[in-house]
Amino acid sequence: MDKKRRARWGAVLYILVLFQVIVLKKVPFWNLRWLQGWRFRGWDHTHLELFFTIDNFIYAVLRGNISWTYFLTNIVGNVLLFVPLGYLLIRGTRGRFFVVLFMGLLVIMFFEIVQLFSGLGVFDVDDIFLNMVGIIIGYIFAAGGGRK
Repeated sequence: MDKKRRARWGAVLYILVLFQVIVLKKVPFWNLRWLQGWRFRGWDHTHLELFFTIDNFIYAVLRGNISWTYFLTNIVGNVLLFVPLGYLLIRGTRGRFFVVLFMGLLVIMFFEIVQLFSGLGVFDVDDIFLNMVGIIIGYIFAAGGGRK
C-alpha cells in the first residue's frame, strides 16, 4: 500500500475517532442508542458569535470559576485534536493548502451540524475556528517535513 493510500485510511480512521470523542463522548458509536431522540434544539443552543466562548472561558478561569485543566481541555484540546487530521490530509492529498482546508472544514462542519441536530453537543463557531487552527498547524507540520 502506498503512502497516500495509508494516509487516506489513517484520515478516515482518525475522523471516526474524532466523531466518537467530540460528538458521541460517552456513548460508543456501535451502540445505536445515540441515534434515538434526535431533535433540533433550536438556535438558542448555539454560539454564533466568534470568540464568545473563548472569552467566557478566559474570564471564568481568571476569576477562578473553572480550573486551568478544564480550560486547557476545552480550548487547547479543540486545537490539538485536529492537528493529526491536518497532517493526514496533506499526506493523503496532493498537499494543496486550500484542498486540505476545505476537506478539514467539511469534517468539522459535519461534526457541528450533527451536534446541532442531535442535541449531543453545542454548535459553536469558536469550535470551528479552533479546529481549523489545528488543521492549519497539522498542515504546516506536514509541509515542513519534506517530501510528501
